[in-house]
Amino acid sequence: MDNPCSFVDLHSHLLPGLDDGAEDWETFLDIARYSVENGVSTMAATSHCDSENLPDKEDYLKTFDQAVSLLKTRGIGLRIEMGSEIAMGPSTGSLIESGDLIPIGHTNYYLVELPFTQLPIYANKALYAIILAGARPILAHPERYAYTDPKSEFFRWAAGNGVLFQINAASIIGKNGGRAKKLAKKMIRKGMAHLVASDCHNAHDRPQTMPRAFKAIEAEFGEAKARELFCLNPGTILINKSVETMEINTGVWRKKFSFWKKY
Repeated sequence: MDNPCSFVDLHSHLLPGLDDGAEDWETFLDIARYSVENGVSTMAATSHCDSENLPDKEDYLKTFDQAVSLLKTRGIGLRIEMGSEIAMGPSTGSLIESGDLIPIGHTNYYLVELPFTQLPIYANKALYAIILAGARPILAHPERYAYTDPKSEFFRWAAGNGVLFQINAASIIGKNGGRAKKLAKKMIRKGMAHLVASDCHNAHDRPQTMPRAFKAIEAEFGEAKARELFCLNPGTILINKSVETMEINTGVWRKKFSFWKKY
């Protein structure tokens, strides 16, 4: 497949035996091969992590090292980075400070997720604690949350304080339902989406869909926007540089600024 850029996928569950992702090493290899064949150069292995009930970090590191070795042995040219998808809780900020949580690659970016059905009362405070810990939060798949509204106080506050929003590729092509698809495109249109990732779990019902989603975004929003979401912004994150976010003032999207330089 010919792509105008190499896709950088910062949300996936391709490591086997750690969560509800890849069932075994063959599934891992299937995902890796398909991803490389379809233009994905890099994937972050963001296994689920409950910040209130931590998994064994050593298990993750051991599995990650096995994955790197297996890719090399099989001659699959996929670069993988460490990571975790953190179920955010009141103690997430302090756990980042203590080094108990795994960031994306060797960066200060942390992928966090919220409950799907109801916004927790601690959400603002927990995100702010992450920022005060010197970390850069990326909110996973907000288009899938039942309460997401770009005009709501919480999402305006998050966007205005430098929180990045990661959209799932499957949502863009309608695999997560009509509402998620509509909301994903609305967030892209408003400049309230910063990167697209696969959130792939296996090679069947939750596969790698970055190539299809890229084509859909390119067709509707143009090549430059597609490159920004699939290649440039996630690439910027991996080198631990700032991604521009939108400053919100009284509900009006006024200008772009680099929150982390300002901070």
